[in-house]
Amino acid sequence: MKDVILVLTNSQDGEHSDVVIRKLQQRGEHVIRLDVDRIERGGVDLTFQINAKLDRALIISTSDGVCSPEQIKSVWYRRPNRFSLTIQDEVQRRFAEGELGNFLEGLWLLLPSGVFWLNHPVCLERARKKVVQLQLAERIGFRIPQTVITNSPGRVWEFVGACSPRRIVFKTVHHNFFDYGDRGLVVPTTVISEQHLEQLGLIRATPSIFQELIEKA
Repeated sequence: MKDVILVLTNSQDGEHSDVVIRKLQQRGEHVIRLDVDRIERGGVDLTFQINAKLDRALIISTSDGVCSPEQIKSVWYRRPNRFSLTIQDEVQRRFAEGELGNFLEGLWLLLPSGVFWLNHPVCLERARKKVVQLQLAERIGFRIPQTVITNSPGRVWEFVGACSPRRIVFKTVHHNFFDYGDRGLVVPTTVISEQHLEQLGLIRATPSIFQELIEKA
């Protein structure tokens, strides 16, 4: 019987998950919370197995109980990617995070197609692609700024000449944060100056977003 609401999150999510789970339980829902950062500490067991008879099984075990995919009716995908591993060696920690992340992503794809997701990680990942965002926004009728995403300095110069007045902004395609451990740098949406244009060769390795500047109302 499908009666489990699976909450994929982490123990540091604060009140967000706590409040929602409490409301669901007050309605009599069967909620199983899976905090991914408890995996390393032994608070969560995840097993996928195929036996000699080719029977396949996924078993999820947490302090809230044990369930299999056949019991899950819906999933809340609430930041289940903050592992907080205690491995001291940075290289080994990145390796472990990669292995754990890949394994979990595979498990989520094993859940039956009839399960309701809020929101499915595949859909979330697609939605994060700014190229797709822009195309979709234009197709459904939004007015969007003139835009070029390119690694060609020549294309950017052409774009600058086509914009009137010659004012454009720069945005990153995906990441905008440089993490140096003891300090971090954020790359904001930036109005392009003549000095920036002199450094356009840097975009060869990192295609970037350039849009006409829209003044605030």
